[in-house]
Amino acid sequence: MTICVCCVLKTTQIQTEAYGVRMTDPRMSRTNEHIFQRLHTLAEVTDPSELTFARIALECSVSRRTLYVHFLTPAKMWREAHQFFYAPMALAVTATTVERRLEQGLRHIRESLAAPVTRAALMVNDPTNETRTTILGGWREELSLAAVPVNAPTFSRLVGPLCLDALLLHLPTSDASIRELAHFSLSEDLARS
Repeated sequence: MTICVCCVLKTTQIQTEAYGVRMTDPRMSRTNEHIFQRLHTLAEVTDPSELTFARIALECSVSRRTLYVHFLTPAKMWREAHQFFYAPMALAVTATTVERRLEQGLRHIRESLAAPVTRAALMVNDPTNETRTTILGGWREELSLAAVPVNAPTFSRLVGPLCLDALLLHLPTSDASIRELAHFSLSEDLARS
């Protein structure tokens, strides 16, 4: 009788989740880390839209089944890869004034948008939009905590130009533009108060 390792792992995971504790087999963590490192390299040299599960599996020396067991969908794989490499905004925002903290937060988002894995995660075909919602929602929450509370329209005005520059023009937004965005946003919010 043969026992499928994946079935054993899933059963163990389900049993531990039933007790409110999520334990992951260290082999799964190592496999994920290996896949994420390869994804980073692949995203630097290949258009992410050309990276199918079959190609990624081949490049990572794992089976397609392994990718499906670990991630279920390409969108989830890219989202988790983004989370693996992402550094929290709180580490980058250290200024004392609100305007400077907002600028630092926007620069942090600009740097994240320059990362190949983040660009791929935002551009991946995701019918549920969960990947983009998770990443952008996380940035909005972090910006609100690190600098100033940001509502959805203000966040769109702040981050929209950064996304346009990075994802469509393939250029980073300039520091001067970021300063203008932060200043204009704060001035407009104060005028409404």
